[in-house]
Amino acid sequence: METSSQRRKACDLCFIKKIKCDMLKPACSNCLLYKSECRTTTVRRRAPHPKERPQPPKQSESENPTKVSELESRLASIEKQLQQALDANRQHSNQTSTQPSTAPSSTESINGRGQSAESIEFVDQVSSSESPSEWVTEPEKPKLPPLEEIMPIIDEFFNRYNCVMPLFDPPTFMRMLSNWYVPSSGQSTAVWAAVNIAMALGYRCTLKEQGNLDALVDDQKVMYHMRNVQSVVSDLVTREEDLLGLQVLLGMVVLFLGTKDPKPASVVIGTAVRLAHRMHLHDKESLQFFSPEVARQRARLFWITYIMDKEISLKSKTPSFQLDVDIDLPLPERDPEDGAGIMFARNGSKFNYFRARVELSHIAGKVYDQLYSTRARKVSQQDRQLRVTRLEEMLENWRRNLPPEFQIDSALQCLDSLPIVHMSLLYHSYFTAMVMTHGIYSHDADWVRRISSYSQMTIKDLDSSPSSSCGHQNPPLPLGWAKCAELSRSCMKLFVESPKTDCSIWSNSCAHFSGLIILLANMFVFPDHPHLMTDNELANQALRLFELMLSMKSYEDYESFHRLHEVVKELHRRALEAVEEVTRKQKERAEAAAAAASAMDSGLPFGAQLEDEVEFFRDAEAAALEGPFVGTFVPASPFATTSWGLEGLQSEDSKPSSDLKHVTSRSLAQSASQISLPTLLMRIPRPLYRQSTISSLLRKPIQTRSFSQSVKDMADYKLKAVSSLSLRPGDKQEVEVEGIEGAKVLLVNAGGKIQAVGPKCTHFGAPLVKGVLTTSGRLTCPWHGACFNTKTGDVEDAPALDSIPVFNVTERDGAVYITGEESAIKSGRRKPNFKCNVVSGTQEEKVVIVGGGSGALGAVEALRNGGYQGPLTIISAEGYLPIDRTKLSKALLTDVNALQWRDKAWYESGSVDWVDDEVTDVDFSDRKVSTSGGKTLPYTKLILATGGTPRNLPLQGFKVLGNIFTLRTAHDTQKIVKAIGEKGKKIVIVGSSFIGMEVANATAKDNDVTVIGMEKVPLERVLGEKVGAGIQKSLEKNGVKFHMNAGVEKAEPSGSDPSNVGAVHLKDGTKLEADLVILGVGVAPATEFLKENKVIRLEQDGSIKTDENFLVVGLKDVYAIGDIATYPYHGPGGDGRYTRIEHWNVAQNAGRTVASNIINAAVQPARFIPVFWSALGSQLRYCGNTIGGWDDVVIQGSVEESSFVAYYTKGDTVVAMASMGKDPAMVQSAELMALGKMPSKKQLADGLDITTIGPLEA
Repeated sequence: METSSQRRKACDLCFIKKIKCDMLKPACSNCLLYKSECRTTTVRRRAPHPKERPQPPKQSESENPTKVSELESRLASIEKQLQQALDANRQHSNQTSTQPSTAPSSTESINGRGQSAESIEFVDQVSSSESPSEWVTEPEKPKLPPLEEIMPIIDEFFNRYNCVMPLFDPPTFMRMLSNWYVPSSGQSTAVWAAVNIAMALGYRCTLKEQGNLDALVDDQKVMYHMRNVQSVVSDLVTREEDLLGLQVLLGMVVLFLGTKDPKPASVVIGTAVRLAHRMHLHDKESLQFFSPEVARQRARLFWITYIMDKEISLKSKTPSFQLDVDIDLPLPERDPEDGAGIMFARNGSKFNYFRARVELSHIAGKVYDQLYSTRARKVSQQDRQLRVTRLEEMLENWRRNLPPEFQIDSALQCLDSLPIVHMSLLYHSYFTAMVMTHGIYSHDADWVRRISSYSQMTIKDLDSSPSSSCGHQNPPLPLGWAKCAELSRSCMKLFVESPKTDCSIWSNSCAHFSGLIILLANMFVFPDHPHLMTDNELANQALRLFELMLSMKSYEDYESFHRLHEVVKELHRRALEAVEEVTRKQKERAEAAAAAASAMDSGLPFGAQLEDEVEFFRDAEAAALEGPFVGTFVPASPFATTSWGLEGLQSEDSKPSSDLKHVTSRSLAQSASQISLPTLLMRIPRPLYRQSTISSLLRKPIQTRSFSQSVKDMADYKLKAVSSLSLRPGDKQEVEVEGIEGAKVLLVNAGGKIQAVGPKCTHFGAPLVKGVLTTSGRLTCPWHGACFNTKTGDVEDAPALDSIPVFNVTERDGAVYITGEESAIKSGRRKPNFKCNVVSGTQEEKVVIVGGGSGALGAVEALRNGGYQGPLTIISAEGYLPIDRTKLSKALLTDVNALQWRDKAWYESGSVDWVDDEVTDVDFSDRKVSTSGGKTLPYTKLILATGGTPRNLPLQGFKVLGNIFTLRTAHDTQKIVKAIGEKGKKIVIVGSSFIGMEVANATAKDNDVTVIGMEKVPLERVLGEKVGAGIQKSLEKNGVKFHMNAGVEKAEPSGSDPSNVGAVHLKDGTKLEADLVILGVGVAPATEFLKENKVIRLEQDGSIKTDENFLVVGLKDVYAIGDIATYPYHGPGGDGRYTRIEHWNVAQNAGRTVASNIINAAVQPARFIPVFWSALGSQLRYCGNTIGGWDDVVIQGSVEESSFVAYYTKGDTVVAMASMGKDPAMVQSAELMALGKMPSKKQLADGLDITTIGPLEA
């Protein structure tokens, strides 16, 4: 018989969520997943109701006619009173009800009290009765919908908002929520209000589809939860026994800031600040009375309060409630254990968003105190300008400290949807602080009125130089205008292209419209500026949003908003008029120039002879023009009054493009019939002939083009804010190019000559201005070590494939110009000379490459770019073209098309024959390669680049059970991602290698990940114990668990599916449950097909020994590169020792070395320093090699905070270095190692900052 008191088997959380409980102790798996306390409550079953006793028969009502009559009389009286009350209520409703009901629709399941929409509407009607005494009812206790209904939106709140702005501690909140549904628990109004706040924020933070602005309509569910909270707010403003009162108030502030009427936020934040003061949250000493978890949450709540207070203060130009001098708390942790406030880029780089907002809010507070407070308004203009300068420097320093992936120009390419939403809000706050610093805000109409005072005649009288039309008037724009205009453009682009939430649309709107006004004013004053097309499109989109938001505000309540709209419309109209006028005049000038050019073409008597003579001079590199005509024009020339922008005739791959905007039609018309060929040639600057190197001219047929076409293709472009060339050797400067939207170049002084090059690395877009430049002109990327020759733009070291363009620089009339084609300046990259047309059977040389990885890619591109014209064949069994293999383990990417460096058409253009097959044997005597498909391919030069094969474990179960993976190819990644499926899997990673650690970092966010390693700490052999321990701690914060100093015994089948793995057993008896296992236990050289070969000799590890040129020892015309090559290393500490390095960057450089040797065997190989990087929570950069061992490590910075440089030394020599958060130090070290000028161990131990060494002299 079942007793009335039984203990159920499932814990409370699993019982409430109706999920299966595995009853593990001390906590079940679901409680660990939800970070909730695991407990099981004894529930007593209600005793069954006693059976009703038979009652004696009652007298029938019909048998008592007197009582029936009395009841009918009373019922008629009640019906009459009820009808009167309803009539009165209906009349009142008809008079006052002009707005739609704000209650949730009948289709919504969540109403907070378990009532339908009809019942809520009925209660609303009743509550408006003119006779409230007739409808007095007892207030209901607060209720919440069933837990399974609200959990999705609660999860949305924690996953989208609370993860970066930690308003609630997740475990504490989940315990509180679970307790609410326990029958015996008390249900306080504070808990009820907190859950309502979380639900409202969850709805507000839901991402909207691109371009969907329906979020501007207030969500009825959000308003309903807000009303719930407001109904009990009086009980919360004095609640000091816990943090719930303050948390609810701060949630209200966030919600009000994300609505069309943010004014209540400025009132509620004052209450929140005072409540925080009463609780002493601003005082560090108060934290000693609390546990570390509670103390941490108290500090975070204070900083959220601080952020809201300072931002509201600056936007409303009212004093803040919190004084900085009263704060005794340290800033939020840089790398908190629970990861609160941290967001990640797609490449694994992380950023403490929460701390950055605190730092920015501090600067915002300074902006108000220094410029807008009552005392600040009384300072002198000179003192005020000094303050502006200091504040602008503080803001710029804050921005520069953001990681490269989170910079405004790269956020959309490097971040996922959620981080972009938050970064958009952060940058709009930064924009607000910047424009307020310069006095350019939409609330300040003074400068807008100055713009508006420009009359219609100003526009109508625009001459051929539109920017000079306002020169006689006082400048209408404030100082710092150009910077604010550029920032406006960037922020508006980010807002338009980023995903949207309800909160983000309203929260960013004020700053967004300030940007709109700035762009419109910029269009009006500078109607021919280079970003006109972009600005006009951004303005049109912002105006549509402006009008949509305006339609939701009543004119009576928001008169200032309407007035601002009128100003914006007028400014927009005037800006368009100015643009149209300038466009008309430019069109007239262009037509005149085209007519003049046509007359010039038809008037010259030279015809084809001109082309031939120009090409003759070009082949001779214009030796006769080296005199006084270099880069200048003859003063007596008919063209001397104009300033030509010619860069001349280039080889076909340069594809110059320009126009004749600097040449007046009158000068062309006067000169067309008078000019002679020698005079014409002498008026062409030297770069016309010297654009290509001698070697490129010899190996490629010259493509003749008409002179008039060359004139149209080239132009001079002025550099913004550069009046002279004053760079010292080894210096560099990034500058904007006027006349080309968004274009920049990098000015460099290489060997005493100043020229301009593309500003970004062509590999991943790293800003080269932060890289390392030697005096000889070698420019190194700050992120991944790619190197370029600034004199030619050519790639010198991997991983970059495309070169950077090089432009001639001239200085005249107090300005600096570059000469080049517009497309090259815009793109900032130059494709290698890869095109080649090979006729089969006509060439004696045939290069065959076995393997399709980065080594093969480096070889074929360097061969074609170096002038090799023979057949090229690549044999690969991977089934796809060369890909960026690093992203397989770092991000588990599966799309091969997105990973490949070049498409199929690219290889076809270079006559590269791609064979999708597997090599089974090589006949080194007859020089033939055999494949599994039966093909036999002859070669004269053979490059072996087969890469590596991941090792398996020769242990029980590992070779027979499913869901055990190695990771080498894109096919492996696809299988792993498929096995993970909907995430939430238990993943065991065997091996604490770089591959294993990268996979752990990539999968830890959504899965239960465990790493098994044989070392004391991960990567101990390479990085040492201290650095390895720091990396382990960093990954543990992300949820990765480690079993180090451990050995694997066997893999056990799954109980539900014996064909798949279910657990991994360690030698110490530990059993680790696993849904899948990933092996990262090393790579063996992929040379199985050569093991039985009698000619080639394999090393003990299966690799192939080569010389410095990667020629296989003992064989002729056979090379080995990549993971299979053991080659002599001549870097610091190497002393020619043979080493094998498994990194695709080294393989690509080796391929380039082989190509150079095939083209010209007399050329000495270019020695490179191995460079690699790894995503381990933060980006680890490494250069050098420890083949000779290392005996000590010098660490600068903090390993715990992932901001350090570690120098690995052998004696007093630095043989390698690793860094996190210090990218320039890595590339500086690599260059110093290559030059043999690396500082000693003692110098570094004494604190020498390696980035201060320079300029580097080759």
